[in-house]
Amino acid sequence: MSKIIEGGNKGCKNCGGSIEFSPSFNCLWCEKCGSKSTIIKNDYVALHEYNSTLDNPSKTTVTIRCEKCGANVVVYNNVHAAVCPYCKSSVVLALEHMQGLKPDGIIPFAFDKNRARGLFKENIKSKWFLPNKFKKDPLIKNIKGIYIPSFSFNQLTTSSYNGRLGQNHTATDGSGKMRTYTTYRNISGSINLDHKNIFIESGSQISQAQLEQIKPYDTRAFCGYNEDFVRGFSVEYYTDRLEDCKKQGDLMIDNIIRSSILRQYQYDFVSYLNVSTSRSQETFSYLILPTYQIELTYKDKKYLTLMNGQTGKVGSNLPRSGVKITFFVLGLLLIFLLVTLGLFFIVQ
Repeated sequence: MSKIIEGGNKGCKNCGGSIEFSPSFNCLWCEKCGSKSTIIKNDYVALHEYNSTLDNPSKTTVTIRCEKCGANVVVYNNVHAAVCPYCKSSVVLALEHMQGLKPDGIIPFAFDKNRARGLFKENIKSKWFLPNKFKKDPLIKNIKGIYIPSFSFNQLTTSSYNGRLGQNHTATDGSGKMRTYTTYRNISGSINLDHKNIFIESGSQISQAQLEQIKPYDTRAFCGYNEDFVRGFSVEYYTDRLEDCKKQGDLMIDNIIRSSILRQYQYDFVSYLNVSTSRSQETFSYLILPTYQIELTYKDKKYLTLMNGQTGKVGSNLPRSGVKITFFVLGLLLIFLLVTLGLFFIVQ
């Protein structure tokens, strides 16, 4: 049985109604009487030195007593803000009752659900492979604002490397025929890089691939965690181990290092590339990012896509037009055929 904790609900000072964070007004707002109150913003976001022995999330439940109606709202360890199912007021778990690591920072939602609906309709107009009927009138069933957990990793890297790159060339031989040949180049050197804000999602609501689709987030909007910004929204607590997220972040950084090395050279393919990296000044922050989950239906099929709650960027998992995809593939095949025939006649 979970422990019952008094919810961190704030009532309106004027009418006693439930107040929520309004992205439109950027303040706390009472839906009942319309009164507003300023949120004190703290620009400091803590950085921690990485240590794999730091606390990891537990798997217990917590029961929060809603201050407005007195109902007991059961939330699992992966949620620390929700909406009371009985009176629809916001219930927030105070920092001192959160298990494991506490959120260091937050990017508040930049727009409300109504604006999210409009932005979604605007953004899908530029997505060519969607059915025209869907783009004209997408059937949005529900929009839910949720803060997703993420670890942001920072580190300095010093990498030494060696490898071999190939480059293709075309020339005309003595008989006038076009010939293709390849030259190779051995490379070696070192590179120093400063990596900041490598976001690795750490919850169960979305995958890393989905987060990549709606990135980037403007890190200049980060501020210290303040429960006032989460009122009226769901907030997921981290469920993935910090150590596992760090490994994933290191792999992402390794890919950045390889890309940075290869950008220095001209090549057509990589024969091999060996990279040895040392890391220093490894720090992290536990952050929560604004995301809208958008439920859609098209031709009796359900879709769930994501939107960046700061920029409005829309992710994938949308209906696709089979006709458009077919014509696109046929167009590519036709271009390939024409290029092949052109090269054939040139050689002849």
